[in-house]
Amino acid sequence: MNDDASTTNNSTTPQAASSGLRVLLVDDHVESVVSVGRLLRTQGYQVRAALSGIEAVSSAVDFLPDVALIDLSLPLLDGFAVARKLRSMSSTRGTYLIALTGWDSEDIVERARSAGFDRHIVKPISNEAMRAVLAEVQAGIDAGVGAASLG
Repeated sequence: MNDDASTTNNSTTPQAASSGLRVLLVDDHVESVVSVGRLLRTQGYQVRAALSGIEAVSSAVDFLPDVALIDLSLPLLDGFAVARKLRSMSSTRGTYLIALTGWDSEDIVERARSAGFDRHIVKPISNEAMRAVLAEVQAGIDAGVGAASLG
């Protein structure tokens, strides 16, 4: 997806100078990608979006995200497979992976952890909670802690 929902925002906001995290947003619901992407860009994050698991893996290789917000229910390659693939590649192994999903059973949380996710968050997530999670990732990076070590 190389339209407005996926391109990085080149404008500078006060928060952009301090954060600038590269965030990969993966969801097959276009409206969600557009709205969350806009929110993140206004907060100074560089955002790339993908609408499928296959597109997510390809985008991650090019974009090298610091953090990826991944829906588990994706077409062709589900979020669990995306996480396993990203963890298997040296270029994306350290990406902080967040399962952002409507699924909340213990089994799903354990499957997500086993696939390589650092955190499991149930949708919908408030703007404040999203900012807090991304600030935690940024603080870890600033402190020299690998993103995948923050979970």
